[in-house]
Amino acid sequence: MEYTPKILAFAGSTRIESFSKKLIKIAVSGARAAGAEAGQGLSENAKKFKELMLAHEAFSADGTLKDPKQHKAIEKLGADVAQILMKLNHR
Repeated sequence: MEYTPKILAFAGSTRIESFSKKLIKIAVSGARAAGAEAGQGLSENAKKFKELMLAHEAFSADGTLKDPKQHKAIEKLGADVAQILMKLNHR
């Protein structure tokens, strides 16, 4: 039986025109061309969660926290998680 990798791709950025989101589109296209099952985007529950966040005062229209210090902390957390995943992938 042939193995087909399943890949879920998502960007860490909340900006609509982020380079991460543009790169994800290219990566998904390349993964599909190589024979992988690749998907991107938000699930219905993730979309509902986003709508819930945007309905509250702490978030800007683009989904970022209005407090720049908190936003930077989340960006750092995302970078830390990405580093951990990369290390686990190389084991």
